[in-house]
Amino acid sequence: MRVNGTATSKSIVVYVYSNYTVAADKPRVDILTSIIRSKIPGSLTMPMAKQPYFGDYTVGYVIPSNKGSYFTLEQLGVKPPRVAALTAFVRRGGALVLLDGYDYTNKTNSLLPVIAAVLGTDPLCRAIGVTSDLKQQRRISTGYFMNLDESIKVSRGLGLSNLNCETGKSIYSAIVNKTPVAGAIFWPLGRGAVYWIGSSFQRPNLRGFQQVLVAALSTAVDAWKQGPPLSLAPRPPQPPPPFSSIAVRSFNIVCTAAAFRNHFSPAAVTTSIRATPICNHAISTAEAISPTAPSTTTPSSKSSSAITQAAVAVPGAPSIITGPPTTTTATPTITDVPSASNSAESSTDTTAATTTTATTDIGSTSTAINATAIPTSVQSLQPTA
Repeated sequence: MRVNGTATSKSIVVYVYSNYTVAADKPRVDILTSIIRSKIPGSLTMPMAKQPYFGDYTVGYVIPSNKGSYFTLEQLGVKPPRVAALTAFVRRGGALVLLDGYDYTNKTNSLLPVIAAVLGTDPLCRAIGVTSDLKQQRRISTGYFMNLDESIKVSRGLGLSNLNCETGKSIYSAIVNKTPVAGAIFWPLGRGAVYWIGSSFQRPNLRGFQQVLVAALSTAVDAWKQGPPLSLAPRPPQPPPPFSSIAVRSFNIVCTAAAFRNHFSPAAVTTSIRATPICNHAISTAEAISPTAPSTTTPSSKSSSAITQAAVAVPGAPSIITGPPTTTTATPTITDVPSASNSAESSTDTTAATTTTATTDIGSTSTAINATAIPTSVQSLQPTA
């Protein structure tokens, strides 16, 4: 949609290259612009003197090459980002429409390097001039191209030329001396395509050529309406990484460094437990008392699929996964929390506590925590049963 000549949020954009070192002249560009505006409803057609930025609403880029080389002028051979931009534009569904390019003196085509650069491979084409009248047949019967005329007449003096290619798909072609020659051809790339039309639009109303231009752009409009490909669509938000202490599968956690060292690496303790103030205090105290407490583990009689919980609860601990509690045989009651000054003396008191067993299900392996391995002084951090 166009409002006072500017794009609205629903406008689709078609650029027409208007550098007159390459394009014939302003009247030629104006003719192309007029055709596109009248045949592609809702489009904003914009002449551009240099390769444009291909935004989200850009569906087509038309390059009339009537007297110069786009490849040379835009320095595609030494500026890979410009080639990459063209390729990405086509892959996402855009139509790159190349017109003419024939050099009558050298009998070459200046647009072949552009095609090779965008495709990333040699299209294996050679330019063929028009030396006599030739009837070409439509070779494609899908999409908007199925509505094109069945055949076109290619004659001398009308600004027309042909390509003979070993790659691509012909839109209009004929066999001349056992050699296929095409007046219009395209190369699919991703969701879009690179099109070459062998008309300079010196005669813009020649049957067939204008219709190919419109069909190519209409195909790109449909691709745009379908939305971006998966690779270009915004990625869905990723879930946060699992909390390292989730493996306990319990809402009651014994907040002592010695107990946790039986089942977690020091890094896991530091990362997962220090965030809770009461646990942080317990760890700090335990580290000062017994940095290397031994562990005693016994196999659990519980099924590995059962969800269990620790026997000793921590006030204020968040609920992770609930489950049936295990049986606690006894819970020691110690009220003395040692200070740092007598930590050496307290560290030897590790045998007086009654054994407390708490079963956890870590992954597929069940393990028992023996409270005997917990320093007695640290047990004062556990609530009285």
